[in-house]
Amino acid sequence: MLLLPAVFLIHEIEEGLFLVSWLRRNEAEIERRFPRLSKRLLPYFQGFTTRGFAFAALEELILISLFTLIAVRFGLYAFWAGLLVGIFAHFLIHLAQFFFLRRYIPFIITSGIGLIYCFFALRELSQHGDLVWHHVLLWALASIVFIILNLKFVHSLASHLFRRAEDHARRLM
Repeated sequence: MLLLPAVFLIHEIEEGLFLVSWLRRNEAEIERRFPRLSKRLLPYFQGFTTRGFAFAALEELILISLFTLIAVRFGLYAFWAGLLVGIFAHFLIHLAQFFFLRRYIPFIITSGIGLIYCFFALRELSQHGDLVWHHVLLWALASIVFIILNLKFVHSLASHLFRRAEDHARRLM
């Protein structure tokens, strides 16, 4: 269970290092191949910077680490498995992006590793009889909703904070 924050951190490092530049290089191709989807998603990434992404990833890592420690300390296996299912869904979305785009995306390698980790962690918990699956599904639903809302919040906050900091730095020059 305690490996989850490390797996997530490695994934976020890969994503953070390459996502912003990859998006800028591939934006026209994404708009050409997926015009309706790109109109909804690409504006979301317009104010994105690597520093802003790192800020958001740090906040997510802190939450995942905190939730994992709470789950380990209090034996909340269904809660943690639900969180794991939410993260599993995150990795599956990246896998779908890879198949739809039919090209390398900067987070596919660690998404594959993350999917494997999630599968084996869930299997291990299940084999030990520590999971009540209807509880896991409820926690998974709650986790997915929380992940979506938190991503919107923290990316918006990061974009706002770092855009203001960059504007301030430009005015000083």
